[in-house]
Amino acid sequence: MRRKNYGYQLIENSPWVLYTTISIMSLMIGNIMYMNKYKEGYIIIIISIISIIYNISQWWEEVIKEGTIRGEHTYKVQEGLKKGFILFVISEICIFITLFYSYIYSSIIPSIE
Repeated sequence: MRRKNYGYQLIENSPWVLYTTISIMSLMIGNIMYMNKYKEGYIIIIISIISIIYNISQWWEEVIKEGTIRGEHTYKVQEGLKKGFILFVISEICIFITLFYSYIYSSIIPSIE
């Protein structure tokens, strides 16, 4: 484990971002083809889902290796990851509160028209 004289992680380029993006795009294309009654759309959907699962598992394996084997997740990096996750959860809570409020408001107070 190498020691760093700075507290932040400098990440390297990862191919998994591009591969996952392409897989998600092909999943969207497969869904569009399937909804328009193309038989090949179902095959593209299956291949895309398998590809997404593989890409995400490899991506997380790389993240775990960065944090454990290579020791690149210092205390400051871990704190940043925790704060980022907490902010993500808070933003999702706000989105769902807004959706539920708008649904309840629309159903309780209908418009005059």
